[in-house]
Amino acid sequence: MDQHPPPPPPRPNDIASQTKRKYLPIINEEYCHLWPQQSTTYRARDHSHDHLYDSRRISTNPHPPQFIIEARDPVTSVTYHRHMLQQHVPYLCGAHPKRPGGDWETGVPGSEEELCRRSSLSASLASAIRFYPLPGDGAIYSPNVVVFRGPADHYVLLPRNEWFSVPVVSVAPVRLPKLNTNDPAAAAPGGPGCGGPIRYSFAEERTQSRLAMKAALKAVLHQGFTSVVIGDFGLGRGARNPPRVMADMWRELFLYDPEIRGHFCRVVFAFTDTSMCTEDLIYEAAARAAHKEASKGARRKSAHSHTAGSSSSSNGYVVPSRAAAQQYAGYAPYGYPDDSGSGAYYGHSQVDMYSGPPGPGGLPRQQRLTDYEIFRMTFQQTEIERVQSTRDPRYGLEMLTS
Repeated sequence: MDQHPPPPPPRPNDIASQTKRKYLPIINEEYCHLWPQQSTTYRARDHSHDHLYDSRRISTNPHPPQFIIEARDPVTSVTYHRHMLQQHVPYLCGAHPKRPGGDWETGVPGSEEELCRRSSLSASLASAIRFYPLPGDGAIYSPNVVVFRGPADHYVLLPRNEWFSVPVVSVAPVRLPKLNTNDPAAAAPGGPGCGGPIRYSFAEERTQSRLAMKAALKAVLHQGFTSVVIGDFGLGRGARNPPRVMADMWRELFLYDPEIRGHFCRVVFAFTDTSMCTEDLIYEAAARAAHKEASKGARRKSAHSHTAGSSSSSNGYVVPSRAAAQQYAGYAPYGYPDDSGSGAYYGHSQVDMYSGPPGPGGLPRQQRLTDYEIFRMTFQQTEIERVQSTRDPRYGLEMLTS
């Protein structure tokens, strides 16, 4: 018997078109009483909601939440933990800062875009259109996001009697921050760089990233939830925040922030793609930018002289000199080697200069960890216990009592 090959996965833009033309009208017309598509907005610096939940009080709960790192679609994770806990669990989803759902009607990948194609999230966010562009400390809470398709690998349409709703908290993460690898001490265990080779160049961007994360958690608490599922917030190609720093900031918030610590019972980080390595994405983008800049420099030299200092490879690519490469930083798996014979690879303008040898500041590709692996290491029980038993100079008395 001949076996037919499986059909190819549907095109995301076709799924988006069906959602917009067919399924959103059905939800708005036939399920408006059961699942009204409305959203509420929240500002972390606005304390007018404190009568609902006084997040400024200090919790007396000495225990950290249960941290779970899952290889699972976040929406599937929400339904699983809702069943296990017998209570609603929200999904904390990264949001586009300017448009409800971002570019969900095209084939652009991303957690928010993929969820919009399989659910009514775009309709819920549209009800808060006046809140856009999203403020840095802002969040949108959508209590009744109707899910009618399976995960984005195939977007399988669910029977109507299997449609369900999930609460979603949408917050815009920092996108494409300036990064560097110039501080080897930051990569030491317990160092200020959160144990990783890539960190923020500007304290302001790190502060803004933490503010967005805290705003999301405060919005969750204000709605009365004590558990949350967090997807690849701030990670991946669209945001490219340093994953080790992100994991450390989440841990810092849950363990030490006076408005957050002690208020959560369960925190789930759900990764659909366990092979995703944001560090690779950062360095690959670095290599492309370095090559582009080196090529521009070579063309400028060629316009003035036929004896340009930079050499060209046989395939036409220009290999930047060490001096040119030092305008950038990092080591890229598909980058361009320096002229020292060390085998180092240099990065782009998202990453500042790192002139040292391969090591804490620029890990070879085989030594980099996926985002899933980084979060598993950061939140494993022994690591949580180690952090709690170690005095950290970042957390003084004012941090614990403010």
